[in-house]
Amino acid sequence: IKLIDINLDNQTITALPFASDYEIRLTNSITDTSLALFGAVPLPVNFYVWNKSLNRKTKFIFVELDGNGTLSRNDDLYLFEKDSLNELFLSWHIIFSGNENAADPKTGDIFSIRVMKPLTSKDIYRFLYTPTIVQSIASTLPDHYSLSQNYPNPFNPTTTIEFSLSKEDFVNITVFDILGKSVAGIVNDKFPAGSYSITWKPEQQSSGIYFYRLKTGSFVRTMKMLLLK
Repeated sequence: IKLIDINLDNQTITALPFASDYEIRLTNSITDTSLALFGAVPLPVNFYVWNKSLNRKTKFIFVELDGNGTLSRNDDLYLFEKDSLNELFLSWHIIFSGNENAADPKTGDIFSIRVMKPLTSKDIYRFLYTPTIVQSIASTLPDHYSLSQNYPNPFNPTTTIEFSLSKEDFVNITVFDILGKSVAGIVNDKFPAGSYSITWKPEQQSSGIYFYRLKTGSFVRTMKMLLLK
């Protein structure tokens, strides 16, 4: 078990250590399906990965080279966890090896994985954060809530989003892809009444149609925008 980066054509997916203990539990029936990410095929499998520390299943990519449809030598597992924004990130890479004459794993077998905690000083955590700057753009207070069309639109590499509040409120602005998956949280904070401007720069999003939604305690509106790279 180790950390490994996945190199794609236009980006590198960097693995981050996740300090949990795991069990890989083999069953006599299909109990899970691996993820379809980075070109991997989603495979129905007769095992699941259990996060013992958090008492829940863990998502994974299953890569098998021998084509026997079950967990055995030379197979790989890439574990994925969720961050504070409920987004998946790559964590541990598990490589199965062993004596060619040894028996393959069978129903009822459990592989226990213990991650040493705390992690050693050689482990590196990298946190990427681009702060969102919200600027007040009007001296007079608006009399209603509003969300404006972003500009420019289409855009690359940045776009500006403006919104107004007629009273102090908690504001959440989230960007979704065309399938409805949240891809970016732009704003999540309380603001006094006023008109505001935000500049958003997508980090890893590809070209396509996106939707940005402003949500407060009493107002919700969604607009469409187009990113062209």
